[in-house]
Amino acid sequence: MHKVKAGLRGLNPLNKAGLAAIVYGQMNGNPEFPNPSPSMAEFHAAYLELKAANLAALDRGRMAMARRDRAVAIINNHLTRLAGYVNSVCLGDIEKLLRSGFNLAKRGSPIN
Repeated sequence: MHKVKAGLRGLNPLNKAGLAAIVYGQMNGNPEFPNPSPSMAEFHAAYLELKAANLAALDRGRMAMARRDRAVAIINNHLTRLAGYVNSVCLGDIEKLLRSGFNLAKRGSPIN
């Protein structure tokens, strides 16, 4: 069964904002994902906060970095929850999974 993954490992805060923008663009108003958890409004607000926090953290100030770290933790949580939601709604349908904006997870193979 095909699944999507959040794919957050190894991404910096700017890359996470980019991923969030892609996912929001693909899922917002998409009838295949009628009731996402978190809602698209909540997810968009977290994305905008991360964008603002990334911009504020360019000067590497202590408070700005703390704000960015909080925004990253929130967007990580939201992306992980949305990936789980997509997996539960799509039930392995590869076309629907690809239209969510997330990357497909690699399928396991037997060990020889």
